[in-house]
Amino acid sequence: MTAAKKAIAPAKRKIRLDMDSLTLGDLEAFEEVVGGDLMAALAPQIVRDENGRPVPDFKDPKHRPLKEVKVSAKNMTGLVWIALRKDDPDLTLAQVKAIPLNNLDFDLAGAEGPDPIEPPSAGE
Repeated sequence: MTAAKKAIAPAKRKIRLDMDSLTLGDLEAFEEVVGGDLMAALAPQIVRDENGRPVPDFKDPKHRPLKEVKVSAKNMTGLVWIALRKDDPDLTLAQVKAIPLNNLDFDLAGAEGPDPIEPPSAGE
């Protein structure tokens, strides 16, 4: 492959969505494109083992169930779109859908600080 034909991999893109800065319009836009509620999409779920029992959170002194946020591919698309359209109001969903997952570094922040988001798994 010649140097002229070599594809240059785009740099990883840091995407930060601050929940405290969202507007009612942002929430409504998310619901329109995704067909679901943003807060429900980001609600932490109890992690369960292969037998369906809650996995304890060993970082918690009371060992309450471990919780994590898992976001479907459709919801992730909506989240990325809402975050990026703050800087680019003309951004389309098609453009967001074309961003490779390995080029995203997504950070969700809000009143309680940053939360990790589990990337969508195959089949979601």
